[in-house]
Amino acid sequence: MRALLFYLLVIWGGSAFGQAGDDDTPGRLASFRNELENILEASGTPGLGIALVMQDRVVWTAGLGLADRESSDPVTADTVFRIGSISKSFVALAAMMLV
Repeated sequence: MRALLFYLLVIWGGSAFGQAGDDDTPGRLASFRNELENILEASGTPGLGIALVMQDRVVWTAGLGLADRESSDPVTADTVFRIGSISKSFVALAAMMLV
């Protein structure tokens, strides 16, 4: 699941969003959001928070799905998640960037 999300971010995030003169960015973001929602449903993941960042600016933030299944609280862009073992992904990404 994490690998698939990372793959989507690399493929879609690199040059697909926020380029100067790109009038289709809202359409691409909507398509990207739909893909993420499909992944959540297929994997049984309750929800996620996401931010796309290019250089020194945030291009897009969103919360998808549920923060708590029992209370049906939705995930928002401001929902706080425990970092848990996701730090391994950050370390791996940093190592790959150095390579």
